[in-house]
Amino acid sequence: MTGDKRLFDFKAAYVQSDNLWDFVQSHFPDFQRWLAFEEENKEAIDKWEEERLFRILECTTSGLVTQAMKGNAAAVTHLRSILGMSRPVGRPKGTRNLSPEYQEAIQRRILDEYEQDAVRLADLKN
Repeated sequence: MTGDKRLFDFKAAYVQSDNLWDFVQSHFPDFQRWLAFEEENKEAIDKWEEERLFRILECTTSGLVTQAMKGNAAAVTHLRSILGMSRPVGRPKGTRNLSPEYQEAIQRRILDEYEQDAVRLADLKN
């Protein structure tokens, strides 16, 4: 087996691993040797880790899409969160800074409705 093929297989095993502790245990006699390998190959391992995290995210998203298509509400919520769609359409929550004129108009409308109710109730009593 050539060195390039072994390195490719090693990289594939790293990228495909869901649990890095199991990967380290299966490929290194002890943790210190893994640390030494990691120190010598930091740049390569950073790229492998980026690819590994991409794989994990894509697999997770794919599973969520499948569940969302089946009508799973929790999966829909998670997908919306991943896609940045957690806020409702329109104004974001908590940004309702009403102008004084608008607040006054609301108060006026509430008082008018209150007066109309009072008149209606007085008519019912008579």
